[in-house]
Amino acid sequence: MVRVIRFENVGLRYGMGPEILKDVSFNLAPRSFQFLTGPSGAGKTTLIRLLFLSLRPTRGIVTMFGRDVTTLPRREVPLFRRRIGVVFQDFRLLDHLTTYENVALPLRVLGRSEADYRPDVVELLRWVGLGERMHAHPPVLSGGEKQRAAIARALITQPELLLADEPTGNVDPPLARRLLRLFLELNRLGTSVVIATHDFSLMDQVDAPRLVLADGQLEVERGDGRSRAAPVPTASRIRGCRRVPRAAPAAAGGPGAAPAARPGRRPWCRRARCPAGRWPSSSAS
Repeated sequence: MVRVIRFENVGLRYGMGPEILKDVSFNLAPRSFQFLTGPSGAGKTTLIRLLFLSLRPTRGIVTMFGRDVTTLPRREVPLFRRRIGVVFQDFRLLDHLTTYENVALPLRVLGRSEADYRPDVVELLRWVGLGERMHAHPPVLSGGEKQRAAIARALITQPELLLADEPTGNVDPPLARRLLRLFLELNRLGTSVVIATHDFSLMDQVDAPRLVLADGQLEVERGDGRSRAAPVPTASRIRGCRRVPRAAPAAAGGPGAAPAARPGRRPWCRRARCPAGRWPSSSAS
């Protein structure tokens, strides 16, 4: 199986300072779901930045999508980043753009015409519950609405891996549960998901592996809190530009288990070869 991410004895330090991450090793399988947790200052955001290729490790090997990225030429980094979506802790929405324009921005950067991407953006905004707010600017959005807009922007390029840095840190518990359901539905339809959080009440709702950072070192725990060597792979590699997942065996009861019925698809995939399917409206309700 080709893993989405593989870290082998990775270490990172800034300048001549002490190592922030020490001998970090773990795997992320296609269509897997896991939490990244640890005390404040443990290095969760630093690890997210390594996963997004905005930092390079001081030592060790990082393999992404079958390629050693520690020696990746800088000109190729943007191509890899297109396969990764990031939900930043501070949203990073542009105040002078509407919600619709913020979500569409990655597609504009890629040179796509609005006539081509508009149906995709509108459908995705409706799915995350922002269909009536697509023309509003970020300053008038609530914290939960900004978070959902940030999630939609991360998803619009249909990434194979979604990284969310404290996505529920600025919302109330009911909205946190709604966002968690949204991430689980994304995972069910084929996206590997990593959620960085210190909210144990959120993690306790899902039986998923936990990547626990403490003192610069990482330990992988099962959803029940017991340690283990590495996360259990959950399903087959996603194929095709629109990535319709194939059904495959998965860890029993795991959130990343492949659906037994027909595969799902991204709601904005309009190619004739894609199977029919819709996102459950309850995910954004």
